[in-house]
Amino acid sequence: WAYREFHGSPFIVDLLDNDLSPPRPYLVLELCQHGSARDNMGYLNSNHKVTLVLLTHLVAALDEIQRRGCIYRDLKPDNLLLGRDAARNIFMKLGDAGLICMPREFGGFVATRTPAGTLPYMAPELFKAGARYTKEAEIFALGVTAHELLSGVLPSSGNFITTGPCEARALITRMISADPRQRPSIGDVRAALVEAHRRMNDHDQLLSAVFWGGLIALGIAALRKAGK
Repeated sequence: WAYREFHGSPFIVDLLDNDLSPPRPYLVLELCQHGSARDNMGYLNSNHKVTLVLLTHLVAALDEIQRRGCIYRDLKPDNLLLGRDAARNIFMKLGDAGLICMPREFGGFVATRTPAGTLPYMAPELFKAGARYTKEAEIFALGVTAHELLSGVLPSSGNFITTGPCEARALITRMISADPRQRPSIGDVRAALVEAHRRMNDHDQLLSAVFWGGLIALGIAALRKAGK
């Protein structure tokens, strides 16, 4: 169901062909030639501007899933795939659409009846008796994943983030709050990531201007000294 529902989505891995009849059922999925985000952790940790853009791709996928009344439930770098489009631009896609919960199956947008996920990425409320996996728990997993992609470190629930790019620390701190009510919405996360990328660009441009200005000043000084 999920692969059919999200067919053609720009940031969810596409199902190209399938035959689920026995004796040899199969799925043919879109190729993401660079493998998982886990496979590329070193590159992502050291190229923050690229990683912030890729995180907006992930947020777009999760936003689409939530707008259709679904939840993904197992967000982590292993389920994020990287590739390049025809223009050689790198992209990130959410893999394994089979993990997406169907709204008619679970009867509502805000939660599924069965907690799921991988331990380091699971929100603290999921460990309570009778817990349900909610969109707020998804934001927690997204925050943990984002911090790992930006810094290589798995943060703990409720911690104040002091590693990774400073432009994203306040956002990720809110995302991994121990209180689900304090976490931002998926729309707020997208806006904050775009703003963090803009601020990082502005900072890099300022550093570049200072660097080249210093070189020019040194060159002028050297010419004046040589002319004496």
